[in-house]
Amino acid sequence: MNRGHLLARQLGGSGTDRRNLVPLYRNANSPVMSGAEQRIADAIAAGNTVYYSSIPIYENSTNPIPSGVTMTAYTSTGVQIVIQTILNKP
Repeated sequence: MNRGHLLARQLGGSGTDRRNLVPLYRNANSPVMSGAEQRIADAIAAGNTVYYSSIPIYENSTNPIPSGVTMTAYTSTGVQIVIQTILNKP
């Protein structure tokens, strides 16, 4: 199990703030989530303003491990960068 960042470190997210961390299986965290984060970082590096959300999906209130994370990112001009639900499976 990895510490998955809702806002990646490369995008300014904290690696110690528990509000930014969710437990993710290795396959969900990398390469899938990290690939999406890289596309967002590339758009920012190209000078774009990016609107981003990353929302964990929980099946019920008793399981602290999300079943997935939905990532959405658009540029300020409306260009889609990422719309993806990453399933959190072993």
